[in-house]
Amino acid sequence: MEDFENVYQELIKKCSLRQNGEIVDIMKQASIDKEASYGLSVRDIKKLATTFSSSNQLAFYLLDKPLREARLLALYLFNPKKLDTASARRIGKQINTVEMAEQTARIVLPEIPDSEQIMHSFCQSSNDFEKMTGFLLLAQLSLLHEFENEDKVFELIEKAAVNATSLTMRSISMAIRKFYSRNEKSRLNGIQLISSLRLSESYPVKWIAEESSIELDQ
Repeated sequence: MEDFENVYQELIKKCSLRQNGEIVDIMKQASIDKEASYGLSVRDIKKLATTFSSSNQLAFYLLDKPLREARLLALYLFNPKKLDTASARRIGKQINTVEMAEQTARIVLPEIPDSEQIMHSFCQSSNDFEKMTGFLLLAQLSLLHEFENEDKVFELIEKAAVNATSLTMRSISMAIRKFYSRNEKSRLNGIQLISSLRLSESYPVKWIAEESSIELDQ
């Protein structure tokens, strides 16, 4: 752990040299980031990751730190092939921003061997950030492989869509667009789902219907 703390201190030094005060101020004013931050872009953090050795233990250590750059850097230091569902759940508990949800779903979760099982678990979470991550992962997996049981995925999307919140509606819409645009049969099923969502009185649900239809109606 002492060596990990030395790595963390080294990271702080490297971040301070690259600090973007203007971005930090913007993020604070917009309440985008409630954690300490040096304002580095995701691209800069990715580059910074190449100066550290990959390690799941180190990644989990950094993921616990109250620094945005440390938590995002952790995602690039994971070896997803050596993670399991318990590890994914541990990561999921640390997701507390939209940025972390987006990057976790893109960088780490698709490469974990049980990614589809993890997707189902996250999508059914009572935590909106975990749920958001789950549907972003669903969108990613829709581009990568065929699902073991597409009917279960359909039920997952339908149930979440009719109970969407302002925090989860964008990720659910993305999942609908990617999952149902894979072939003509899927597209027609997606259009049918959208038609039923349009009947809802809920703003997030109506938003999902309109946003998803832009791609599927083409």
